[in-house]
Amino acid sequence: HWKDGIGDPDKRPTRWDYAWNALEYNDFGTDEYLQFCKEVKCDPLVCINAGSLGTIKEATGWVEYCRGKVKYWDIGNEQYGTWQLGHMDAESFARKSLQFIKSMRKIDPGIKVVGCGVMLDAFNHWNDPLIKIAGKELDYLSVHEYTGSGSKDPDYLYNFIVGAPTRIEKLLKDTAEYINKLSPGRKIPLAFDEWNVWLPEANNESGLEMPYRLRDAIYAAGVFNAMHRLSDDVKMANLAQLVNVLGLIYTDQTRAIPTPLHAAFQLYNGHTGEEALKVNTESPTFNVTSVNNAPEYKAVPYIDCSATISRSKPKAGTCESRSGGLKLYLAVINRHPSEEIECEIMLKGFPPASSAGGRRALARQMNAESFTSREAKISEFTMSGLSSSFTQKFPPHSATIIEMEI
Repeated sequence: HWKDGIGDPDKRPTRWDYAWNALEYNDFGTDEYLQFCKEVKCDPLVCINAGSLGTIKEATGWVEYCRGKVKYWDIGNEQYGTWQLGHMDAESFARKSLQFIKSMRKIDPGIKVVGCGVMLDAFNHWNDPLIKIAGKELDYLSVHEYTGSGSKDPDYLYNFIVGAPTRIEKLLKDTAEYINKLSPGRKIPLAFDEWNVWLPEANNESGLEMPYRLRDAIYAAGVFNAMHRLSDDVKMANLAQLVNVLGLIYTDQTRAIPTPLHAAFQLYNGHTGEEALKVNTESPTFNVTSVNNAPEYKAVPYIDCSATISRSKPKAGTCESRSGGLKLYLAVINRHPSEEIECEIMLKGFPPASSAGGRRALARQMNAESFTSREAKISEFTMSGLSSSFTQKFPPHSATIIEMEI
C-alpha cells in the first residue's frame, strides 16, 4: 500500500512483496520519488494498483496525496498477464479501469491517465473491450516490448539486437492503426512505457542485472530514431529500468557506473530537436533468422537516419544562427558490425550549412561492455566545407549525431 511509504522513514513498516518475493522496506516512498523527479527534472509517472486486489479508495487517496504534483497515472500494469498479481479478464478490467479513472478525476480533474494495453490484438484482443468501454477516458494507451533471445552466439546476438528496433517500429505503427480503428474520431496516442533488451542471463539469480554492451547502445539509438518517425502516434516512451535492474546505471557500495544504454541517452540528450522531419534513406540491408523461437527480421537497413529540428530562439547574449536559431540534427546509425559506410547526405528545403559539429558513440570492440573504459566512448568532431549535398563516413557499430545551424 502506498501509505506504507510515507511519513518518518524509520517508522515505516517492512512488508513482504508478493510480486517479487522479497522484503520491501519502504525506504524509497512517494515523497522520495517526487523529490528525485524534481532533482533530475522529469515528470513523475505513478502506477496505481488497479488489478483485482486494488481498490478505488486506495487509488483516490494516492491522487489526493499527490494532488498537483503528479500529472501522469498508469491504471494498472500488465493486468493481462497471468504472472501479475491481480490478473483479470479483459472486460472486467476495462470496467474497473473506467470506475477508477472517473473516481480519480473527481479528486484531480487535471490528471492524464494511461490505460493498460498490449501490442495489436495480443492476449485474446485485450485492447478491444478496454477501448470500447473506457477509451473516451484514456489519454494514452500503454504498450510494452522487450528484446530477447536465448542464443549464445555473439555475432547473431549483435545482429538480432541492433535490428530489433525495425520490428518495434512496425509493431508500434500497426498497433496505433489498430487502436485508431477501435476508436474512430478520437486518437489515443501510445505510451511505450517499458522497453529494453532483456536476455536470459538477467534473471532472479543475477538480480535482473543485464551486462549491456555497445550493441545495446546501438539498439537504444535505433529505438530513439523510430520514436522520432512515430512521433504522431507515440507521445510517451520510457525505458525500463533505471538502476541495476536492466539499468542505465549500475551501482555498488561506492560507485555509480553508467552502462552503454546510458551512453545512448547521453548522446541524444540535448542534441535532438523538438520537431521531427521526414527522411528518405537508401541503404544496403541484412536479414536475421529465427533462433530459439525469436522473431526473424528481413531487410534491416544498415544505415538508419532520423532528422529533427529545433526552432528555439537563441538565449540572450548568444550569437544567432543564420536563420534566427534553427538547428538541424541528423541521427545516423551504422549497424554494420565491421564495415565503415560512406553516405551521401542531401538537404532539401534548407540553406546549406558550411560547417557542423558532431557527437559519436563508438567502441573499438563490438562487444565492449562498459563505456567507462577506454574501449568505448562518446567523442566529438567537426565538419567543414559543407553544402546542400555532402558525404560523410560512418564507422561500423556506431551512432552519430550531426548538428548544423541553418
